[in-house]
Amino acid sequence: MGKCCKSLVLFVVFGSVLAGSVFASDYFFECTNSANGRITYFERHQISVFSAPIPLETHVVPTYEQLLVDVLKLWEDATHNMVAFRIISERQSADIRIDWTHQRRSNNLSKNVGEATLLRTQSGFHVEIKALLRDRTTLSIVKPKQLKPILLHEIGHAIGLWGHSDDPKDVMFDTPTVEKPSFRDIATWEKVRAKPISQPFHRQAIIALKRHITENPEIAENYLSLGSVYADQGRDEEAITTFQKALAIDPQSPIPRLQLAQIFHKIGKFDRATAHYSRLVGMVRSAEILGVLGTLYLIQQEYEQSIDYLHQALRLEPNSSKLNQNLLAAYHQWGMELIEHQNYSQAIARFQQGFERFAQSKILLYDLAVVYELLADYASAQKVYEKILDQYPQDNIARVGLATTFNNIGTQFSHQKEWATAREFYQDALEYDPQSWQARHNLLETLTRIGWEQNLQGYLDEAIATYHQALEINPENPELCSNLGVIYFNSCNYDEAIKYLEKAITLNPDYIDAQNNLRYVTQKITKTLAEVGWKQSLQNDLDSAISAYLKALKVSPTNAFIHNNLGIIYFKVGDRDQAIKYLEKAVTLNPDYIDAQNNLRYVKKMRKKNFKLALGPVLVIIVLVILLLNLKNKNKNG
Repeated sequence: MGKCCKSLVLFVVFGSVLAGSVFASDYFFECTNSANGRITYFERHQISVFSAPIPLETHVVPTYEQLLVDVLKLWEDATHNMVAFRIISERQSADIRIDWTHQRRSNNLSKNVGEATLLRTQSGFHVEIKALLRDRTTLSIVKPKQLKPILLHEIGHAIGLWGHSDDPKDVMFDTPTVEKPSFRDIATWEKVRAKPISQPFHRQAIIALKRHITENPEIAENYLSLGSVYADQGRDEEAITTFQKALAIDPQSPIPRLQLAQIFHKIGKFDRATAHYSRLVGMVRSAEILGVLGTLYLIQQEYEQSIDYLHQALRLEPNSSKLNQNLLAAYHQWGMELIEHQNYSQAIARFQQGFERFAQSKILLYDLAVVYELLADYASAQKVYEKILDQYPQDNIARVGLATTFNNIGTQFSHQKEWATAREFYQDALEYDPQSWQARHNLLETLTRIGWEQNLQGYLDEAIATYHQALEINPENPELCSNLGVIYFNSCNYDEAIKYLEKAITLNPDYIDAQNNLRYVTQKITKTLAEVGWKQSLQNDLDSAISAYLKALKVSPTNAFIHNNLGIIYFKVGDRDQAIKYLEKAVTLNPDYIDAQNNLRYVKKMRKKNFKLALGPVLVIIVLVILLLNLKNKNKNG
């Protein structure tokens, strides 16, 4: 039973009837006395009934079984089949559960041989009926004829008549003797059925119950009923006081103790609730009480006791989902508490104990994996997560857990500088959890180290490929771009070298290393190309020399030295205009560059001298043309 479960027992109430009394047409206002002051009946047409094995000699059992069938048929006929009963074999799903017993739960009751108990739960309610088979005085077996009115009476409670009539002609009289429901019984039942389920009649119930207590102050069941009405109203202190009076009258009755336990449970006084439930275990061995006691110990973090009582409850109800859930929670919480106190070996022992009942529990498997992670036993953690994923391939918690484990294994290999193996585990981690920033960061760091070592060892193509893989993870990382630029420089791919170094500076303008690298690379490229160009010029391969120097200028457009040398080569190939252009640029870039000034002066002078030398032959031709023309004119005139 859960925390808000309320249990009521409907026993016979003593009442005296005066001869010649005039009775009302019904006893409706008595019908919520033992139902927490509320209208309570099964709303469905067909009501399921479970009958426990009858502990009598085999040859008489069928007689009592038929008695039950006959009693149910009497109520069906009396209600014109508005109520129908169906006997089933499964106790837990039955609306009415009948137990045949030789011993009563309480001795401070009337001489009646039947008890009806209304048990409310979060999902609804059911009724438990105890049919006493042995007479308390003579200890002889109660005959079916004697038992018939009692069964009629208790079934009447179960279908909604949670009170007693004051007329001995009614089945619901407190000491029934009639053998079929009366007109007044049915009139009362119809009036009850006309009301909504759970409609409260607290005031009427309290008035009636107080009257019964005044008339019979030593009847415990009246205090039980009154306490239940108070409890239903939320008047907990009055309910506690009233239940304690019932317990004082009948210390051996489990019902007032159960009610007290439930109220203390509800208001959070777990120690007092536990004390009452512990006493109840010795009086009534039920899965409900054992389960609640186990749950209370769980709430109080007394895990060993909790597990003990929950196991006892499950021996009675092995298929109870609630009991199994609470037992699983006990193993989980106990283990997590041990983990919190770093008692890892004990935590593993508790989880292993839990696996004896919950072999495939994901919760306990998660817990076990966590312990192995904390112990840095990543191989064992990996096996646990893989076991979960074998059954639940898309389980996100297990996938993230396995990714974390792979990341941790990768970190171990990183510490040993086994970068290639570390990279594999980081990549595996990202396959299971692409959002793992730890694995992503660690993989990036590892690729950076691997790529740089490849560069230092001269494996430049491999280094370039590794850095590009790293850039796929973080394309905006300036350090990666700078290092890749240096590697491209080492491989003589100058355009790509400058491209990535410039990108690094664009991403982080304050990145000093990238600035220094770009400056160094630019100088080295310029120097290399200049040396190539000068060597080619000495070999008279002037076109190749010009190409080399133009590439150098692309890298270092403000380098006066390159402009000067390019001007000289253009002069050698006879392109004086281009020579002057580059020499002038060299002087502009560096006004103190004496060699460039001299070269410019020389080229200009040579261009002027060559012009004068070329002018002589032209003048001779012009003079000859003029003489020929004059001679021709003279001949015409002559």
